Amino acid sequence: SAEELNRRFTHRYNGHLSTVPAKVSVTEIAKSPADPDSALLIQEPPLSRPKFLDENALTGAEAGTAIHTYCQFADFEKPVKEEIGRLVAQGHLTEASAKAVDPKMLEKFLQGSLMETLRRSLGYRREVRFVCKIPVSYYSGNPGEEGEMLMQGAIDLLCETEAGYLIVDFKSDRATEEELLERYSRQLNLYAAAVRRLYDKPVIGCRIWSFRLGKEIVVKEEEM
Repeated sequence: SAEELNRRFTHRYNGHLSTVPAKVSVTEIAKSPADPDSALLIQEPPLSRPKFLDENALTGAEAGTAIHTYCQFADFEKPVKEEIGRLVAQGHLTEASAKAVDPKMLEKFLQGSLMETLRRSLGYRREVRFVCKIPVSYYSGNPGEEGEMLMQGAIDLLCETEAGYLIVDFKSDRATEEELLERYSRQLNLYAAAVRRLYDKPVIGCRIWSFRLGKEIVVKEEEM
């Protein structure tokens, strides 16, 4: 109709959107204020295998990757050293990266109260990857911003209980509890927003497990 043609040809394009990325990670979005409850989970790609670590001396980041690789693929009910050997044999860890995995750090986690919660749960999944559709304002921090974009992320461990879901993030940073909460609280709250949209259960909490500190850290739910 003449009215529809007029609407299309007189529409003013928001040029600002051309400067907004089509997709951003949770870690990028976590640096700016936004409302996570506006997220809509649209897909969950299959797990991807971690990149191999080289045989040279490992950096702190590579050592952290080795620990995360163990947590992703290991059987938590079997001895740590036995599982490290299996992961090397299967190519998940190299000989060099395996040496960066401190069995004592892992044993403290496996013997702790958080692991007991996982054992008593209905089940848990590791490396849960997702892509969410979100408003551009989520990224820009401007509540009046129009348009949508994608947010992607990966949850280290998602535990299902009768009451709801528990989100667990593994960290190997050399940092205090306060520093870890400052760095990662917003990121975990964004994960919680995505999980609430994906599953028909509430999120009952978010936890950081610090391998360096050997303790479970409760992340406070934020108003974002």
